[in-house]
Order: sequence, then C-alpha cells, then structure tokens
Amino acid sequence: NAQLSINYDMVDSVGLRTNFNFNHQLVQESIILGGGGAFGLSFDFIEDEHFRWSLVPFTGGMFRISEDLASGGAVFNYGISSLSSYRLNDRCILAAHLEISDFVALPLDIEGFELDSEIDQQIFGIGLGLKHTVYRSLQVVASLTSYQYLQEAAVDQWITSEAGIHLDLYKGLSCGASYELTKGSNFRSDSLALNLGLQF
Repeated sequence: NAQLSINYDMVDSVGLRTNFNFNHQLVQESIILGGGGAFGLSFDFIEDEHFRWSLVPFTGGMFRISEDLASGGAVFNYGISSLSSYRLNDRCILAAHLEISDFVALPLDIEGFELDSEIDQQIFGIGLGLKHTVYRSLQVVASLTSYQYLQEAAVDQWITSEAGIHLDLYKGLSCGASYELTKGSNFRSDSLALNLGLQF
C-alpha cells in the first residue's frame, strides 16, 4: 500500500487535511486493486502545552476492483471525527479518536461489466494510539481501533491494529512505514504501507 497525506494550516485553529492511497492485495489467489482519497477540515477547539482536541468533518471515496473484473465497486463516504491527544512527557503522546461515517455505494460500469457493492451503511469507530520519539525525528507509532456497523451486516465488528515508524525529514516533509492487521469474526487481513507526508 502507498499513502500520501497533505495538510495545510490555513489559520491558527483551522486546517485542511487530505489523504490519498493506492493498494494492491492478493486475496485467495485473486489480485485486488484499489484506491481512494479523503478531504477534511480540522477545527482545533482546545490546544495547550499538553492537551489538544479537534473536530474533523470529512468526505471522500474509494474503489476496489479485481483483476478479472469479477468483483468490486466504488463507495462515497462522509462523516465526522473527534481527535484528542495528550502529551505524557517530552517523548510520548497518547491519542484517542471517535468517528462516525456513512458509506454509500456508487455503481461502476467498466467495459460492459457493472460492479455494485450495494453498500449503504453507517460505521462507528473508536481507537487509541501512542507515538514515542526514539531519537530526534524518529518515532515509533502504534494504534488499536475497533469498528462497528450500525446496521445489520454479515460482519458486525472488526478490530484494526497498526505499528510502524515515522521520520520527520525536512521542513514539513515526513515518511514512514507500517504494518496493519485487521481481524473480524470470519476474516483476517494483513497489509504493509509506505507513507509520505507534507505539512504546510
């Protein structure tokens, strides 16, 4: 997986947050390609030396398609996130987030093949994260997030855990790598991601 994040602080307490991703998966010997993007506005309501709290309304979309066009589809989503962080000491930051979002399917027609995931769902997520500075601009990050469908679905709940490293390179440019494990009642997904970030 490859991810690009671009953040722009427009004024002291308002910022534009964007994220783009592309992924390549192998699922039961089938190649699945996908990608997407998200756009949000971050509003900082509390920010001091130790504590920060923000609300981020967002919207975006994503697509998944198998190499043989046997399955896939596109999804439009929108929602709001509550993000808070607390600086434990000079090296550690503890973060928490709540999120509710709505996902609606967008049918695709590719070379006569109609792909429709028929998704119409609301998802609630709650998670914790930890960032620890190891040396200067090198950080270790870890997170655990639980997601739940608010309407009836084949998989009611799943948990995503992530661990990785983050490196601040030069004047707002950063990079990182992470491993992500997602587990539900009847499925498991493993992925590796390379991340590039730009902060203005």
